[in-house]
Amino acid sequence: MKDLFRAAKDAAGDLVGKAQRLIPGGKSDVDDPSDDEDDDDLPQVDVDDSDHEDLARLDEQDAEPMAIDTNASLFDDLRAIDPTPPLPLTDAHEAGFTSLIRRLDKVEGTGLTDQAVVRRILDLVGDRLSLSVGPDGITVRGLLRRRRTAWNHVEHLTFGGRYDLVRSDGLTKIIDDVKARVGLPIPGLSWLIRKVVNGIANWLEKRIFTAEEIESLKETGGNALLAVQRRGRDIELSGPLLLVSIIAPGFSEAVEQEARARGIAVDVESPTGA
Repeated sequence: MKDLFRAAKDAAGDLVGKAQRLIPGGKSDVDDPSDDEDDDDLPQVDVDDSDHEDLARLDEQDAEPMAIDTNASLFDDLRAIDPTPPLPLTDAHEAGFTSLIRRLDKVEGTGLTDQAVVRRILDLVGDRLSLSVGPDGITVRGLLRRRRTAWNHVEHLTFGGRYDLVRSDGLTKIIDDVKARVGLPIPGLSWLIRKVVNGIANWLEKRIFTAEEIESLKETGGNALLAVQRRGRDIELSGPLLLVSIIAPGFSEAVEQEARARGIAVDVESPTGA
């Protein structure tokens, strides 16, 4: 009798598992990396000591723009710091906030990372705030959580034109998202993000493009990943992760091309305000 009961219980469990695989967001086979490692909580950053109080005070201050030369070809420079990898992908391609800011600073010669406080903030961020894409899927690593999605769980991808994002409300959205997150777990990060965003905005305000140049920038600027619609909770890139997506053209290009090759739906949003 016990054997019959156990067999019935196992069969019921199998039926539940099969049913969950038919429900968006339901559990799938345990050997699927999207289920094994999706939504991992990351260890907290230790910033309790008094050595970080000066960084926390920066978040309450105005952030002077990162000094990008008006004559700089920013969109070309972004492709220089995050070039599109060979496609189709045979390995992961990663774009992280820390490495991108350091490369951007070096290419533009802004002197941003000459500041000790900036280097300390970047050291605290480490390999958080990174986006990666590979043959297996897409990984989004935020400040508190890593979310990994296998390609067979990606249902739809949303992109925005990079030029349209920086010319319309994309930069404003980044600032608003950061301000809405009261008390980011890394002191000084809000200040640093605002410096970079303000620098890009300042560069744009000082540039006057002809109609032909605008069309060229729209074409060569490419698209930036905005959201991953997937089985389970969708992933929307906001705040610092949206900034990473905007300044990492190679990452987004790789995601878009890999998705199209797999027949995954790709949508490019129109700007909401120019």
